[in-house]
Amino acid sequence: MTAGIQRHPATRGPWSPAARIALAAAGVVSAALILLDQGATARLPEVLAAAALIYAGTAAAGSARAAWPLFAVTCVVIGISRFAGGDPVATLVLLVPGAAALVWAALRGGRTGLVLQGAGLAFFALIALAGLPGAGWGAGIVAAGLLLHAAWDLAHLRLGRVVPPSYALFCLVLDLALGVAVLVALARS
Repeated sequence: MTAGIQRHPATRGPWSPAARIALAAAGVVSAALILLDQGATARLPEVLAAAALIYAGTAAAGSARAAWPLFAVTCVVIGISRFAGGDPVATLVLLVPGAAALVWAALRGGRTGLVLQGAGLAFFALIALAGLPGAGWGAGIVAAGLLLHAAWDLAHLRLGRVVPPSYALFCLVLDLALGVAVLVALARS
């Protein structure tokens, strides 16, 4: 077990198959709502930045319980950004606190596992920022990033680390649905 980062059994525990189905359905519904709001080739770097922030912030907090509240905060930031005209500033607003939280946590006590989450944040941040131009190749970059983040979610789900299994499963389905939808839309255009 990695010190400072909680481990959760990915396949055991109190959540039933019905709960897993409900979480997966919530991921699909969330993806559908995002796509209905933005269109399949819309810019989704904010979603990728939010996913990176949630993992980094949860690791920095040292408690998996931080994942869902961080998810709620990222939804508010993205919602305000959309209401204010969809400015890509939300991507940066989401990435900067994630990096700051990791630095703060490292200075506080240097939990192991922060380096991996920092590398993940940097990697997904670069993809999100590269996708800011939007439609076409920008959307393709973000779609690839979402699919890579789905693999990140799967690894965390299987290992039972950093975020709770409920969040990892939800994020896995959301990222997979968005990434595939964008790639299909791009292939058709």
